[in-house]
Amino acid sequence: MLSINGARKRDGKTNTNVNVDEGTAQLRRLLRMNLRITMWDLDSTTFAAQLTLIDRDLFVRIPTTEIEALIYQRSSRNAPNLGAWIAFSHRIACLTVSEILAIKQLDMRTRIMTRFINAADKCLALGNFQSCRSILAGLQAPPIYRLRRSWSYLRTHHASRFPLV
Repeated sequence: MLSINGARKRDGKTNTNVNVDEGTAQLRRLLRMNLRITMWDLDSTTFAAQLTLIDRDLFVRIPTTEIEALIYQRSSRNAPNLGAWIAFSHRIACLTVSEILAIKQLDMRTRIMTRFINAADKCLALGNFQSCRSILAGLQAPPIYRLRRSWSYLRTHHASRFPLV
């Protein structure tokens, strides 16, 4: 049996709480499962909050030397943290596109587009402009922009919620 800090007890007994061991075991079982989480599994508030936390962690890692290297060398080759932050925002845009295009029904596709618009609005309210812009970039990507029936359905059925769309 393992203790909290990961060291093995010699006598086989631990002084840790049983709930901690059960919680850890449950977490390990969940991590072994191949779960595919989609946008339907999260509400837009949770999604925006999680994006904000991840963006904050990536942004805090960027030292000023990487920004100076980017300015003077005009390349992000010597700026790995800045590159990771940019790559994450690109992944958000790609996630937006892939989640929308994976749905074939018009009303369901419109609902997922509405959920992404809500998430972008909540990112903006949280002050996370990077994730807000990444979601909007995904919504403005050419494959999504060409979905004329989806956008018209969104305008007619959700016009009161999104007057600027």
